[in-house]
Amino acid sequence: MNYLKLVPVLLAVSFGAWAQQDPRINATVVSKLVPNEVSLSRVSTAKSKEFIGQAAFMVTVSNNTTNVLNRTTFTASTAVLKAGSPISDVAPFDSRGAGPTILVYPLDKSPDCVISGVDSNALTCVFGGGPSGGTLNPGDRFVFIVLVQSPKAGDVLNLNWQFGGFEGSGVGNGCCAQVGTVSTTLVDPVLADSVKTHVQSFVARDTITSVFTGVDRGATKDDPRVTIADLGSGFTVPGQVASTPYVQSIIDEKSNNSTNPPPELSSCNPSDKNVCWKSQVTIQDPNTEVGAKWSGIDGNFLYITLERHSSIIKGGTKLTDYANGFYYSSDGVSFGNNPIPFCSSSLQPVSGIPCLEAKDPTKPACVELPDPTKASAFVWRCTVKARDNGVYLRR
Repeated sequence: MNYLKLVPVLLAVSFGAWAQQDPRINATVVSKLVPNEVSLSRVSTAKSKEFIGQAAFMVTVSNNTTNVLNRTTFTASTAVLKAGSPISDVAPFDSRGAGPTILVYPLDKSPDCVISGVDSNALTCVFGGGPSGGTLNPGDRFVFIVLVQSPKAGDVLNLNWQFGGFEGSGVGNGCCAQVGTVSTTLVDPVLADSVKTHVQSFVARDTITSVFTGVDRGATKDDPRVTIADLGSGFTVPGQVASTPYVQSIIDEKSNNSTNPPPELSSCNPSDKNVCWKSQVTIQDPNTEVGAKWSGIDGNFLYITLERHSSIIKGGTKLTDYANGFYYSSDGVSFGNNPIPFCSSSLQPVSGIPCLEAKDPTKPACVELPDPTKASAFVWRCTVKARDNGVYLRR
């Protein structure tokens, strides 16, 4: 797997001097999230880690002419909008991995990229070295992904980009100027408390590997149900190139008192004060809307932690009875009588059938935790160990 390299200088290029675009020299930028939205990032608290949502944009640059393209550059910057107007929140390019960008698949050549700007929200990539600051040879094609951290506020994230270069070996013959903007919707936690029941993010193996609903990464009285998906570090997606280091993660929670509740939540467990709840965890290949889904390999399982606050648990309910009330379904509708069993030496997850086990198997699968915000309250946590994604869990 090739990673893009950081270079120590930022090239200054005047895009206004370029002449009309040559259609055989092409640059495109598209979002890699389906649907095209990303959850807002969340600040760290005394109880939990921060959550950094990631938007992802795929850049494709190709030279289909017989001429060398010199001094070729791709530049991009981000802007955050609220109600159609720019706001002060920023969306920096993500450089916590091996570089600011990650290749979709290994190529013979990689652009040299550098992140700049006061808020790290500007990017410049040069295609090839060469004495004139970047050479795109005939037949060259570069495909790479740019990661952007979602802001903590806003409605829309814009990626504004430019591409261009000069044909031939001379200093003139400017050509190929291309300019565009790609927008990604931001999931705002203030609107309908969506962050408490929905989260979506691009997930690169070198950065975040845990995605969760809720603000505090834990159940509270204000957010009594929380789902946390831990992908581990060795996740892959069947059908992808083996070295592809990313997936897309979505968690959706539904209850019988939500808007347009699904019919399979019409019958409730009395220990949950007659509130039925369902969580769907989807880890998939974002290259296609119907792409292959995540599957644990070589002992790398998907761990889904489910937390409930005591405010929604009926008094007198025991933790053991509560743990026996979780059900699974492969289609999200036909739950039937499929309680999730506890894992054991002879019972481990298989495709479509999970079991209850903590990530540390020496610890109990279901535990009671104190609520640090209220002495008399508590949280019940159960962990589901799954072989594959697409698991629907109901309580």
